[in-house]
Amino acid sequence: MVNYKILSLIRKERNLKAKDVAKLLNIDPTTLSSYERGINEPPIDTLAKLVKIYNVSIDYLVLGNRDEITISSQEFNNLIKIGEFILKLKKKHIN
Repeated sequence: MVNYKILSLIRKERNLKAKDVAKLLNIDPTTLSSYERGINEPPIDTLAKLVKIYNVSIDYLVLGNRDEITISSQEFNNLIKIGEFILKLKKKHIN
């Protein structure tokens, strides 16, 4: 379930008009309004578009969680390598 209050809030924070966002989503402005008021749930493909338009995570649109950390796949891979390196060091010093 989408946190409908977030939909309106994030649009306003981005200084976007409902009619402009609706146009980007290829929907009627009244449909967007129904999402923002919690009358209807946007389909998953619309949520995916909103994530891109607003440049936020799906967690934020659904949960209102702004504490997420967004990293690229390369950064994620680097973190995995660092973790593996630390584990090797620990094993080396424990044995």
